[in-house]
Amino acid sequence: TPATYFELTTTAAYTGRIRVCIDYSSSAYVDEAQLGLFHFEGAEWVNRTVSLDVLNNLICADVDSLSPFAVFERTQAASVVTVPPASQPYSGVVLSAGLVTANGDPVPGRTLQFAVNGTAVGSATTGSAGTATLALAPGQVPAGLYSSGVEVSFDGDAEFSASTGVGDLSVARAPLVIRASDAS
Repeated sequence: TPATYFELTTTAAYTGRIRVCIDYSSSAYVDEAQLGLFHFEGAEWVNRTVSLDVLNNLICADVDSLSPFAVFERTQAASVVTVPPASQPYSGVVLSAGLVTANGDPVPGRTLQFAVNGTAVGSATTGSAGTATLALAPGQVPAGLYSSGVEVSFDGDAEFSASTGVGDLSVARAPLVIRASDAS
């Protein structure tokens, strides 16, 4: 739904802050909890919301002057989980995944959930480059080829949408070691 704009003016004299409340019931929004009442100040829109009543479709802001106002709905930026294919030794499986925006910019500080063949194996937080790694205990994932068997998900938050990615994993068999002793 496009933003709704209001040009408010008065001929009355006033001092101090002004509380502006707008009934937005004539507009449709995806998530009313994400609405903000913005005031155009200088050359930019500034969120001045002080209250939001979604039951009565009323949003209020406190401002020092009147000018254009707009009801904007905050939206989540798209996120993308990338899971590179991995070939790991049986004794040291390390899974990795990246979380980026639709433009490819890294998304740090978010928790990713890892699963192998539908079984949750743990979680890890993305670093400054948007990458998370998860070291698994030896034997936690049996040897084998897991085609699209690694699933990594991000639950989403107020800023970024949820997303899931899949990747291949190959876990090598543990080497067979035979030791002989010289016994008589």
